Amino acid sequence: CASFKYSKQKLVTSFNCWTQRTDPDDPDEESTILVPKEGCGSHCRWYVCDGYRHGDHVVNIEAVKHEESFKKDGLLYDEFSDGLKLFECKSKEKTIIVPSEVEGMPVICIGAYAFTSQNIDAVILPESVKMIEKGAFSGVSDIDIYFPETLTEITKSVILWGDNIRVHIPETVELIEPYAFEDSKPIIYGKKGSFAQRYAKYRKLKFKKES
Repeated sequence: CASFKYSKQKLVTSFNCWTQRTDPDDPDEESTILVPKEGCGSHCRWYVCDGYRHGDHVVNIEAVKHEESFKKDGLLYDEFSDGLKLFECKSKEKTIIVPSEVEGMPVICIGAYAFTSQNIDAVILPESVKMIEKGAFSGVSDIDIYFPETLTEITKSVILWGDNIRVHIPETVELIEPYAFEDSKPIIYGKKGSFAQRYAKYRKLKFKKES
């Protein structure tokens, strides 16, 4: 999903819960490594202005702490030029129905670690979602995750460290990366003959036909 927005003609790149320190392997270079910030929750964002990312490095950067864009119904969003990224869930509801749009803007991305170690029964994602970032579902258990029918691929580590997870995958999904469900063995629900069924067989995961 979009990780860029423009402000006064400056390119701004968002990073999830990072701070910066000098690269020990490159002490003479004007480069900085982004590392997790101690005690910082997923609500914290750091933006890198007038710089670019190369691997884990950012060159010629000026970091500015970003305050959350806005919160609605317990869900926190960042705003980009083409839509919204849901970056944290603070809702106390047991079933989270992510809206397709908020205040007239489409929800296009589920951010990294948006749903982390939370006591939620189900998350239903809207058809407006185009991308789900790494670790969007981390440390969750006993949960149903419903992927939207507009999704065509599920990328690496969308789910991390989960137990008793049930993922509902539509026929539109034509690619699931080998480690999409890392350190977890979800039950996969889908249509008979779908890519989801073939993936489950290949990865030796339990498959159930979607009713």
